[in-house]
Amino acid sequence: MELINLQFVYDDVEDRLLLRIAAANNGSEQELRAWLSRRFIGNFWSALQRGLAVQMTLTHPGAAHASAELIGMAHRSAIDTLTLHGAFADRFRSDLLPHSDLAVPFLVAEAKFHIVANEPMRINFLPVEGSGLEITFDDTELHGFCTLLMESVQAAQWHIALQLESAWDDVHSQDSPAESGFDAPIKGMPPRLN
Repeated sequence: MELINLQFVYDDVEDRLLLRIAAANNGSEQELRAWLSRRFIGNFWSALQRGLAVQMTLTHPGAAHASAELIGMAHRSAIDTLTLHGAFADRFRSDLLPHSDLAVPFLVAEAKFHIVANEPMRINFLPVEGSGLEITFDDTELHGFCTLLMESVQAAQWHIALQLESAWDDVHSQDSPAESGFDAPIKGMPPRLN
């Protein structure tokens, strides 16, 4: 599936964020939806930051010492690109039909990251039981996703400080990614978080 647009919508009754994804499959656009709880996002954010740092280290091993700066530059460049082209700022289409397997949004309990050098990051959002949804993010989309998530958490007034740089030092104080096991998928959090 090709990512077309995404949106976070805060539901104050549920006190959750609804992740809405517009995706195309063989020319047909559909909407995929999942609930993200405050607790999930707090755990997910640290794993996402570590994933960004690991991906940068795997893709640019000679510049591992400067990956914080490279991630910062990549983030600014991606946001400039998204702003210039209006990507995720476009209105989310209200006429999209839900994906047949995800007619009702599911509560995300776990996220698995697939990180390989020189490939887009894949994140699989999973419920407690059953299948979830996997999103493949190119660098620009991933940084746009991060920005939208930060803005949505701030708008929800959850008082969770989401910053991009907090995990960089943790990753670089460890052994190389291959030695520390980060060449395999990373679990974002323990299962069954509600």
